[in-house]
Amino acid sequence: MSTATLPPRIVTTSNTTSDMQCEACSSSMTISPNPYFGTGLAVHRHIAECETCGAVAFVPEPEPVPSLMERIVGVLRAMFSRPASV
Repeated sequence: MSTATLPPRIVTTSNTTSDMQCEACSSSMTISPNPYFGTGLAVHRHIAECETCGAVAFVPEPEPVPSLMERIVGVLRAMFSRPASV
C-alpha cells in the first residue's frame, strides 16, 4: 500500500484564479483535481500546490448561477406570497 504525506502547511484561500501565488513563499501554485473529492469529508474539487515549498491551498468553487426556471419560480413566489395576517 502506498502512502503520501501532506506538507505541514495547509491554507484555505478565496482566490480562484488559475495563476495563484503561494502565501508562504510567493511562488506560483499549480491547480489540480483533488484526488479525494467525493470520499469522506473532501468537499473541494480542486487543490493548489506550491511548486517551491509544497504548501497546499483549497480552491473554493464559485456560487452556482440559478437557471432561468429557478429565477422565474422565485419571482412568481415573491409575487403571489401573502404577508402573514396578524
